Amino acid sequence: MKAKTPFPPAGPAKVAKCHIFKTAKGEWMARLVTPNGEILASSESYTRKFNAHRWRDRVALHAATATVVESQSDPRKAKR
Repeated sequence: MKAKTPFPPAGPAKVAKCHIFKTAKGEWMARLVTPNGEILASSESYTRKFNAHRWRDRVALHAATATVVESQSDPRKAKR
């Protein structure tokens, strides 16, 4: 018996996309966009298109291996 997953399988129309584009300043950026157009992640700007593609690869790698950490407050605002 096949195990049920919490999410339905993504079909061709339900796949996130990585948009790589040239800015008005001539630099390259990448954005991870959901099928409904929501921006999930946005890169910094790069002088080389190759680096925008590398960003996409790093996001895919880290997203696939990320663990969930829950906390009561924003960890970026924690006292150090």
